[in-house]
Amino acid sequence: MFLVNYFKYAFDFPNIIGKRKEPFIKVFIFFILLILLSNLPHVYTIVVNEGWAISFVEESFKQETPAFQTFELPSHMSIHYYGLETSDDLEHIIYYGDYMFVFNAQSEHTTDLQQVLLKQDEIIYIDSEGHQLVGSYRGFSEVYDFDSVMLDASNWQSNMMLFASNIEAGFSQYIILYSLLTYTGVQLLTTMILIVVLGLILQMFRFGHSYFMTYFEGLKMLVFTLPIPVIIGFIVGFFMDSLTPFIVQFGMGMITMLVMMKFGKYHFNG
Repeated sequence: MFLVNYFKYAFDFPNIIGKRKEPFIKVFIFFILLILLSNLPHVYTIVVNEGWAISFVEESFKQETPAFQTFELPSHMSIHYYGLETSDDLEHIIYYGDYMFVFNAQSEHTTDLQQVLLKQDEIIYIDSEGHQLVGSYRGFSEVYDFDSVMLDASNWQSNMMLFASNIEAGFSQYIILYSLLTYTGVQLLTTMILIVVLGLILQMFRFGHSYFMTYFEGLKMLVFTLPIPVIIGFIVGFFMDSLTPFIVQFGMGMITMLVMMKFGKYHFNG
């Protein structure tokens, strides 16, 4: 399989320049797979930590926590891991900043505010443009009893932050997906930009040779310098994943310079 052969090319420094004739589409597929491999340590971290916070509620509460008794939680109501329990069938609405919290929500509301609809078995978040996310109560690992919270004035701020973080934890499936797509997209883009720039720099080696590789051949050669830095970054990433992009990009540049300076003269006429 060509992927295995391409991986072996990275360890054959004297002949890595000669592999520049490989089909561009295959090299591009190889490049994508290498970046995905280098991202695995950070992907693991994202999944374990359930992504980065979307913070549509929690960040608002951090900036300004609702004052005691201005956020009147409905009485005789509690939230468990499996849903919301209430003693009546009425909706209870609380307005806070740009948000409208609807407890025991029966339907959506016409409003320009962001809505957090707490239904009996699910949570629905609706932004100001009407886009929806459907979450669960999985973030409430312990019973969150509204009556107890309203009687605990001394711990009001911490209880409000707990409420906000538990709400957002119910949307972790979206948070994880968003985090994975964002991180992977950024790493692909930055590495592609680096390869484009290095490809231009590589053309400077044209001087002093009677013939030289084309720009696109240079791009393919650069991809074949990636596997070793990717392997090192992959291993280091499980201990300090923030170093992986640096190792991959710096390693590619160093290997490229080494190969061109030491073996370029064997492939191009002086």
